[in-house]
Amino acid sequence: MLSVLKNRFIRFCIVGGINTAIDFSVFFLVFQILGTGVLLANALAFTAATINSYLLNKFWTFADPEPHTRHKVMLFAGVALSGLALSSLVISVLVLWVSPLVAKLLTIGVVLVWNFILNRMIVFKS
Repeated sequence: MLSVLKNRFIRFCIVGGINTAIDFSVFFLVFQILGTGVLLANALAFTAATINSYLLNKFWTFADPEPHTRHKVMLFAGVALSGLALSSLVISVLVLWVSPLVAKLLTIGVVLVWNFILNRMIVFKS
């Protein structure tokens, strides 16, 4: 059981790395290049990464054999939205002390742990 959990966490971290690249790239593009506000850029970046996250976690990290159901997608969306709320809170506080890009990097780490725990316990429990 511990080995399975360890493997899932490693896969989750790999998926998280991919999601981080998507998240940070979209954030940089929308904030730096398009000049939007921090929270809008954060929400758009988080959304793009979340869509990728669902697909990779369902099929690879947790190898979920259950079909896509509205219920499962809604659970995942709920976890993602709670992560977005946490992300927005953390980044809003951090930008008071560090640059928005540094704040975004720090926020990603906090939300990674939050999302793994909730996805493992709620969405992809087996």
